[in-house]
Amino acid sequence: MPRPIALQRSALIEAISHLTRGLELVQGIPDESNRAELELELQASLAPALTAARGYAAAEVEQTYARARTLCDQLSNSPQLFPVLYGLFIFHWCRGHLQTAQDGASEMLDIALRAGDPALQLIGHGALGEITWHIGDNKTALDHLNEAYSRYDENVHALHASVYGLDFGVMVLSYLDSAQLVLGYPDRSLQAGNQAVALARRLKHPVILCSALGFGVTNMLYRRDPSVLLKLADECVAMAGELGFPHWIGMATAYRGWALAQLGAAEDGINQVRQGISTWRATGADVALGCYLAALSESQLVGHHAEAALSSADEAIAWVERNGEGQWKTLAHCCRGDALLALNASDQARSEYELALSAARQQGAKWWELRAAIHLARLRQCEGKREDARKILEPIYSWFGSGFELRDLKEAKALLDELR
Repeated sequence: MPRPIALQRSALIEAISHLTRGLELVQGIPDESNRAELELELQASLAPALTAARGYAAAEVEQTYARARTLCDQLSNSPQLFPVLYGLFIFHWCRGHLQTAQDGASEMLDIALRAGDPALQLIGHGALGEITWHIGDNKTALDHLNEAYSRYDENVHALHASVYGLDFGVMVLSYLDSAQLVLGYPDRSLQAGNQAVALARRLKHPVILCSALGFGVTNMLYRRDPSVLLKLADECVAMAGELGFPHWIGMATAYRGWALAQLGAAEDGINQVRQGISTWRATGADVALGCYLAALSESQLVGHHAEAALSSADEAIAWVERNGEGQWKTLAHCCRGDALLALNASDQARSEYELALSAARQQGAKWWELRAAIHLARLRQCEGKREDARKILEPIYSWFGSGFELRDLKEAKALLDELR
């Protein structure tokens, strides 16, 4: 049974109403087995509709998928099991329950491998690639994402949209964009990101295009390209608003605020970052909170609110430590270092930059290592330690073979030219 993915908010609300009424009626069926099968169909259809209306991490979404999982266990060998497991995975991932999400992704991949089904393996590898990237295990993430994409066939798997509410080719390409940038391959990263948006536009499915634009916004934040980010964010917010999809509205609004601050509208930018975070968390979502708070801290610092920037950075670090979302550890410590430096606490700032650099190296995250090295080298230069600064920055800059038009690499080159 295809899942109801409405193109208009009114149709979505109507679908939820009909499905909820159906669940009430099905309880009157006397045959237990028949009742369970019909209820499972309805629960498995209601969950994606609730997701679109309330967000991936809404309590009603988890309750609906959890009931569907119970029914799958009762019926055994139900074809609904895999979509239900994926829905629970997304819920826990979005809530920031990373270990639970990783366990769910591993269960999906085990089922897929035992079944010998490439379509299910695409989903299982994709889910594990997604979650390991957020944890900060970048090499493992890249391996899973490559395995996933090698199984994707646009002509065959486009039907996933009617079952899962997304296209796994778009999702995997979007994460390949992130993973390859963080691992230090900006050219491959940009190619994957462009492919993701182009594929989403070809599929002509508004929810899928909205997700591709959302991922594109995020990856432009990592590249620190506020102008391109703004264009993608405006399209994403407009489309998500039409769909009534709060998840992407919150994300795109928050990062749009960061871009505005970078382009000189600091106060407006700070307000939009806060508004976006509030919208995001109102859906129950907490994943990537470390990155949102880092974006807020950077924006506050642009607006000369150093104390507020320090508070946001502290909150980001606490979140990363609490839930294990290590991908943002370097960014959070860099933000804390910047805020401390603005408050004339240079010794403490140096310690933060060193922590940031160490975290990036442990993760093999060349892009974050470059970011941390720039911060630390600038400080060492200001302290009169020019040779130390050069030794920190030059090896990581020399490692890169592409992406020299990007802001971080241009800043690194300019600083090295000064130091030489």
